[in-house]
Amino acid sequence: MTGPDEFIEAHIYVDEDGMTRDKATGKYAGTGQNGTHFTYVVY
Repeated sequence: MTGPDEFIEAHIYVDEDGMTRDKATGKYAGTGQNGTHFTYVVY
């Protein structure tokens, strides 16, 4: 199991406009955290 930083490094990149994108699909991506619960959203 990896932590949030390793997950983000493996799955997200920042495009030329400064938006975060999912490496696998190219769609917009976002993250959030509520206490110990980590959420990854692709839209």
